[in-house]
Amino acid sequence: MNGRSPWRIVSRWLDPARNELHLFESENLWFDPAPFITWKRIRVSIDSKRYSMDVSFLPNLATDGDIPPSA
Repeated sequence: MNGRSPWRIVSRWLDPARNELHLFESENLWFDPAPFITWKRIRVSIDSKRYSMDVSFLPNLATDGDIPPSA
């Protein structure tokens, strides 16, 4: 978008019962989220067909598509 590529947070979970690795991606983020990730666990809610990653720890501009003025 606007000649820029978004960042995404990628989280993984190993299902011990099936020994299967599952990958989960956040929505598009229009800034580098790395400085805001201060722990190794990010909450992902899962039902049988979809998931939702909790990125509420990020600033509000994380998914609105606006590029911060300093970027």
